[in-house]
Order: sequence, then structure tokens, then C-alpha cells
Amino acid sequence: MINKKEKIILFKIARLSGVFILLLFMIAIVMVERRRSVQYEAMRTPVTMAVRPRQDKIKASPYIDYQKSIPVLMYHHVRNYNNPSDPINTNLSVPVESFREQVRALKNAGYQTITFNNLLNRQIVEKPIIITFDDGYQDVFDSAYPVLRENNQTGTVFVMSNFIGSPGYLDKEKIELMLKGGFELGSHTISHPDLAKADPSTLEYQIKSSKEILEKEFSRPIEVLCYPSGRHNLQVIEIARRAGYRAAVTVNFQAPSNDLLTLPRVRVNNTDTAESLLTKIENFNQANNRFLWNYQ
Repeated sequence: MINKKEKIILFKIARLSGVFILLLFMIAIVMVERRRSVQYEAMRTPVTMAVRPRQDKIKASPYIDYQKSIPVLMYHHVRNYNNPSDPINTNLSVPVESFREQVRALKNAGYQTITFNNLLNRQIVEKPIIITFDDGYQDVFDSAYPVLRENNQTGTVFVMSNFIGSPGYLDKEKIELMLKGGFELGSHTISHPDLAKADPSTLEYQIKSSKEILEKEFSRPIEVLCYPSGRHNLQVIEIARRAGYRAAVTVNFQAPSNDLLTLPRVRVNNTDTAESLLTKIENFNQANNRFLWNYQ
């Protein structure tokens, strides 16, 4: 038999158990209501999804990280030409002996020529410099090429595909000989138009087609473009980028940014001496020290 005291204890235990069960039941009700509320709000809220950008829309950075400046020299003719009635072509013509002295001065100053291909693939020497020749004149082969070979140097020649083999311009045979001798070939468009004033279809033709023509003719990738007379704008740059050019040169002395498609150059004129050229290069390096190539 359960005595009175035991009955009281059992009653208290039962009452506490009831309270505990009731508490658990109330907690369960609260949790169910909260879940229903969350589900209801989720039904009312529009679903948003994170969309990954298409891979073909993602572009590799066109920018470069410099540590030292790499000067790019701009020549046109290398010939003995001085005609007062033709000041433009006279100014574009560097006398052969002046060119020889300039190349020797660069070599004595420790400079070693590289190509844009070297630059793009970070095959950089201790004190690099790039020598370019615009338009692809015959005298580049006759006068500049032998001097550079004598001094174990190289260069890049920019040609207009429609002018190859025309009087006064390089023909295919001469270009191939220069390429075998270490020169680099770049595009100067098809016919040297003002790209900044051209419509999109003309730009595609002049920029993209010239690249394709040269690649087919010389069986090598054409990665560098020279804007005719340096004329370009944002549309020109974008079409050049889409066409597959990895670098392009202007006639600007100072770079507007560190975009490889707006590389500046040092213009070499008819009256430049070896000393004045070295001074120009030093000024160029100081003007462009914001954008220095990292080849360490």
C-alpha cells in the first residue's frame, strides 16, 4: 500500500511531468509556425540566381606590370635624303651614317634589341630596347638591316599588305630574308588609312584582314599592329584587340595608360645624332616610369 506521503510525492512528479510535456508541446507548435512563416515568405519573395558570366565574355587583362621602362624607337627611312622642297620625307629620313652611329651608341650604352614577341613572352634582357620601322620601305633592307646585323641587333618592320612589292617598298623575298635574320614582322594595315575616321567595316578590313593576309603570306603569327600616323581611338583599340593583336604602337612619346595596345615610341628624325637620341631615350624613360615592365 502507498502511504499518504508517497501519494503526495507521486502527485507532484506527475504534475511536473505534465508541465514539462506541455512546455515541449508549446515549443513544437512555435517551431512549426515559424517554419510555415519562413516558407510563406519564401513563396512571396522572387527567386534570384547568381549567373556565372560566359567564359567567352571574360577577357584576359590587357595590362602589363612594369619594373623598368622599355623604349621603343620609331624609324621610317634610313637613307641619305635631304630635299628642302620635301620637308616631310626629309624629316622621316635618317642618314645611313647617323643610323650606324646611333646603333653603336645604343650598344655601347648597354642596350640590347628585342622584339615585341620577346616582350610579350617576357624574354627580356638586362637593358632592352625595341627598334621599329614604319611603312616597310626598301631602304630598311638596303641600309638598316645590314647595320643591325653588324652589331648583332634586330628590329621590327611594319608593312602595309597592299604595298608589298610596290616600287620603293619591301617585296616578299626581302621580308623573308629579314625574318630569317631575326627581324619581326608587324601589320601597318592594308593601305595606311586614318583609322580614327574609319567606319567599323573599314576598321575590320584594315586591321583584321591585314593580319590574316600577312599570316597567310609569311606563315607566322602577326601579333603587333602599328596605327598609321598613330591615329586611333577606343573603337580602333577594341577592334585590334578582338582581331587578336597582343600589342600596338602609337606615335605618342608618353603612354596614356599601361595598355599594351597603346605603347608609346621615341621618334627618330633626320637631324638626330647618337647623343640626342640617347637624351630622348632618357627623357622617354622618365616620362613613362609609371608603366614599367616586370622582367625580374
